[in-house]
Amino acid sequence: MTKVFTCLLLFTLVVLVSIPVHADDGNTTTVPTTTATTTVPTTTATMVVTTAPPAPGASFTGSPTSGTAPLTVQFTDTSTGSPTSWSWDFGDGGSSLKQDPSHTYATPGSYTVVLTVAGAAGSSTSTGSRITVLSPGASQSPISPLAGVGAVGIVILVAGGMRGRKGRRTNLQA
Repeated sequence: MTKVFTCLLLFTLVVLVSIPVHADDGNTTTVPTTTATTTVPTTTATMVVTTAPPAPGASFTGSPTSGTAPLTVQFTDTSTGSPTSWSWDFGDGGSSLKQDPSHTYATPGSYTVVLTVAGAAGSSTSTGSRITVLSPGASQSPISPLAGVGAVGIVILVAGGMRGRKGRRTNLQA
């Protein structure tokens, strides 16, 4: 950031007018007769002050963050501090130098994305999004881990049998 300041430099001028007087004894004496004061503009000065821009702060978003392979994710740079260069590491060996790249994940797995930005005042790195890529046909819902398995029977065995209505022990028979 650059700011320009212009100043008018002024000087005060004091003029003392005096008249020499010669005495009869041959000595000369100076007698002040008048004083004048004035302010005189002499020059204009311009001062330029440049401050360093703030260091960039890396940040980004990615969408979607999970899905089945092949998964294409659009990344958006949300960095602060006016970065001028971007370096993306998508965690699967892929990379980009674009500001807002997209990347396709071909192999199932969990990937950490890293963005490094640089500008006039330095650089910054953000380890942000975790991208989860599932195998084709895999369920994305953590609630139904048995999806696609078919009917599941649940058997509960109670050790020692059960007690009947009158508190007598009853054995289970198949």
